[in-house]
Amino acid sequence: MAFSLCNAPATFQRLMNYVLKDVLGSHVISTHGIKPDPGKIDKIVNYKTPTSVDEVRSFLGLAGY
Repeated sequence: MAFSLCNAPATFQRLMNYVLKDVLGSHVISTHGIKPDPGKIDKIVNYKTPTSVDEVRSFLGLAGY
């Protein structure tokens, strides 16, 4: 196995779960498929109206993800 790890696939999977927890944590996975987290959608819908360039950039970063 790579780097002398006897459980390299499991170790790699655990590492990827840790690294991608914020990305995967924003979706709900069920038998009906993968859907966006309703809490995240609610945050975007109720986001205050941007009043400066920095706030517009912040919103676009949030909504673009």
